Amino acid sequence: MKMMEAIHRAVDAALPRATSKLERGISSHTLQNSIALSTMREVVAAAGAMKHQTFVGSVDGAIMVSVNANVTSELEEDAGSTDRPRKRRRCPHEEEVQEAAERVRGQKGPVDIPEKSLAAASAAALYLLKNLRGSSHETAIESWALTLGPAVDAERPKLVLSMRLSPGLAVSLYTLLHGIGKSKDGMLTTSSEALQQRFNLPLNAEARTTEKYGQKSMSLFATMEEGGE
Repeated sequence: MKMMEAIHRAVDAALPRATSKLERGISSHTLQNSIALSTMREVVAAAGAMKHQTFVGSVDGAIMVSVNANVTSELEEDAGSTDRPRKRRRCPHEEEVQEAAERVRGQKGPVDIPEKSLAAASAAALYLLKNLRGSSHETAIESWALTLGPAVDAERPKLVLSMRLSPGLAVSLYTLLHGIGKSKDGMLTTSSEALQQRFNLPLNAEARTTEKYGQKSMSLFATMEEGGE
């Protein structure tokens, strides 16, 4: 319990604007509608030994970060598995990611997107499509895109990975950050009103119904720059 109290204080310090509480082994922190990637990394660092039991989701339109001592980490579950390795099958997401990368290559601009940036973005998208799930292994990603954003400068076009997550689901913050690699510029937000149309990704019918009852989906935006792999 003392360790959980220490982690709660550390995460609370990383989220000074959050409303926080520690109850029944769950350290929860409710923010407004956005959280920066840099802050999310601070939260995972603050969670320390419980980084694999740290989650982020949306509750009543706000973003909630939680560290749950009652949940067995995915790494512990994997370590206890006795399943034999299976023959690798082609992941259905691989073709989807390849097509998205080709669409970006086909977009005309003053400067071509560096292949390292595109490779980093493709790897991030594929990892998250494969691994980012709800706490009961629900599919978490409703839709996603690779988009050319406003250029950093004339020589460095910006490539943005955007994903819209299912409303009401909590996902592993560690898995999310591991997926986007070293990307520094980005955020999670539940606010869609201010998003440009190209970043306002669709939801399925079930998710739209969920939003009508007050739950909001989260959108992830991460700039994938050269060397961010």
